[in-house]
Amino acid sequence: MSALFTPLKIRETVFQNRVWVSPMCQYQATHGHIGQWHRSHLGAFATGAPGLIMVEATGVIPEGRISIGCPSIEDDAHANSFKEVIDFAHSQNVKIGIQLAHAGRKASTMRPWDDHRIATIDEGGWEATSSSATAFEGYPIPRALTINEIKDLTEKFSEAAERAVKVGFDV
Repeated sequence: MSALFTPLKIRETVFQNRVWVSPMCQYQATHGHIGQWHRSHLGAFATGAPGLIMVEATGVIPEGRISIGCPSIEDDAHANSFKEVIDFAHSQNVKIGIQLAHAGRKASTMRPWDDHRIATIDEGGWEATSSSATAFEGYPIPRALTINEIKDLTEKFSEAAERAVKVGFDV
């Protein structure tokens, strides 16, 4: 018999089954805040009772987002925008996780369906930064982070993880 619909315990977290919803970029956030789209999209998955729903790549800083439509968890206000969807998932006995991210040299893009790839400052874009000044194919050359900026970014991941736990993410 398949174990797919049996509970799974990893450390202290118990998932009601082994059906997990992978993170899917939705490009529907506004200035990094999720809204009705995400509540409906992720909430619909929760009604199917998977063991875990993973939220899409979420920037730990605004400039860490992939696109102008991607979410961030840069501060408490951004973290709290996830609260309603987290609470709904929990009401369905569904665990919910978040994928913390920094897009690096692939940051500051438009949404996939827009007529051009890279967002300008006027469109809400920003200067992409990465560990080196090496461009991804077809993208602008990013500014290389300094050692101190890399250390600071490491701290931003830690702070984002703490905010994620505080707002109710399970993983």
